[in-house]
Amino acid sequence: MPLRHANDRLLMCNLFLEITRAVHAAYLLDRQFGTCFETLYVAVGVAIGHIDGRPFTAAKLAVFLDSPRTTVMRRLDELAEAGVVVRDGRHYCMNRVIANSPAALQCHRKVRKLVERAVELLSKLDTYNLVPGE
Repeated sequence: MPLRHANDRLLMCNLFLEITRAVHAAYLLDRQFGTCFETLYVAVGVAIGHIDGRPFTAAKLAVFLDSPRTTVMRRLDELAEAGVVVRDGRHYCMNRVIANSPAALQCHRKVRKLVERAVELLSKLDTYNLVPGE
């Protein structure tokens, strides 16, 4: 039996991988791609807090990400060592120099284009509606 909404799901799965590969290349290229999803997950959490103007402490980030605090701490240490995040007292923020670097800004443009293309393709898939329930 085929999966319902298979084309939508395929598109979103590919989008997820393409976005994570782009972010990996911009921020954590020195680490093997497949082994750093957890680190990317924590980095995204730090970015959300920073951009929202409410940087997280490690404990609050762990709650926000629904991850063990010790795991979040290890990943924050890795990100700080790589220069991606900085600690400001008890709070963690993105390193502005790294986040505003040409590689990071290029990553932003690439991810934005990926999302725009995915929206366009999803809109087209909606109009086809070849299989009932798709």
